[in-house]
Amino acid sequence: MQLTADEKLIYSTRFSGRIFIKPVVVVLMLILISLLAGAIASAINTSEASTTVHYLRWVLILIGIISIMKPIIKYYMSHFVITTKRIVIKHGLLARRSYEMMLTKIESINVNQSLWDRLLWGSGTLVITGTGGSKEVFPEVGKAITFQKKLNEVLHV
Repeated sequence: MQLTADEKLIYSTRFSGRIFIKPVVVVLMLILISLLAGAIASAINTSEASTTVHYLRWVLILIGIISIMKPIIKYYMSHFVITTKRIVIKHGLLARRSYEMMLTKIESINVNQSLWDRLLWGSGTLVITGTGGSKEVFPEVGKAITFQKKLNEVLHV
């Protein structure tokens, strides 16, 4: 992210690590399926069954890699930034979403958190309201309360 000459970075965060839960569960299920298929193939004890399991394992590995890559890209390509002049939120690789708002145009910032978000992940949904009533919603933001506190510090200096 490019900052202007008289602009300084105040705070930066990314999406929450919570976005990895579903893909990790999928990968664990695929490993279990692969192990069960291997056990069944060894019980049958035919070359046809072992060949089928071999190809099945490669398909499961491919599905696992694809399912885990999406949140990795989402996490590392996300930026929620507060500077001395504006907030900048960018995420996405191919379909990129970019949002910038000058600090003087921010009316309010809210954070919505479930109990699990608050206790386990520290994540939440940011709702930024600009002057004129425009609202932008950003779910699964990591350290959402800290982002809100830092923004409030900058706004009320």
